[in-house]
Amino acid sequence: MEAAVKSGPKILVAICLESTRNATLALLNDCAKETEDPTYIEVIMCDAAWPYFEAGDMTAFSAEIDRAIRQSIDQDNTPDCIALAQASMGVATDVLRDLGIPILSSPMLAMQRLLTVANTSSEESTT
Repeated sequence: MEAAVKSGPKILVAICLESTRNATLALLNDCAKETEDPTYIEVIMCDAAWPYFEAGDMTAFSAEIDRAIRQSIDQDNTPDCIALAQASMGVATDVLRDLGIPILSSPMLAMQRLLTVANTSSEESTT
């Protein structure tokens, strides 16, 4: 959510499960308080994708997330980034890349953060 806020004020948050909405928005709003600029958050429900995930059909799961997000974006309403709220949604990252908008998912961001921390720790231990 920190990366989403840093991407710009207009954030599209895609969620598959209503039960994750409050926690996702609370975290995003906490991160947004750290900036002086206003943040505009739009939530898009991708709940039609969830049955595909439960069935193990990751291709259909990804395609349905892609469809829902593309349907919500138009030339007058282009977000600065798209945050995929559940880790499982990261499978849709590749199909959304052609939008030219940063696609943020926790698995990739967590790995990047881990590498940054590991590199910092390694540099500190050699000095």
